[in-house]
Amino acid sequence: MALSRSVSERDRRILSRAHEKLPGGLVDWGDAVRALNEAVEELIPAGRCYFLGTSEDRPVVGSLVSGVGIAPGIDSIQLVVRGPCGSFTSVGRLGP
Repeated sequence: MALSRSVSERDRRILSRAHEKLPGGLVDWGDAVRALNEAVEELIPAGRCYFLGTSEDRPVVGSLVSGVGIAPGIDSIQLVVRGPCGSFTSVGRLGP
């Protein structure tokens, strides 16, 4: 899993756990959302994932607090971070 340094250690642990839950090969959006939800529930008491908005007409699901989330990409699941103006920037990818 490639990841930018702009992601907090807590978010790194969650994303790493989600990555471990994914099957090998091409990652399906539904599998990625399920894995992220499970990782959040395991690592944060009463934790939840939320719809954060859209990036390039793609849904973004992730943390309301940190603004870190995932979005479907052309050939992978993208890791994105919400900026101060509400736009999302890709900081890596989830999966191979």
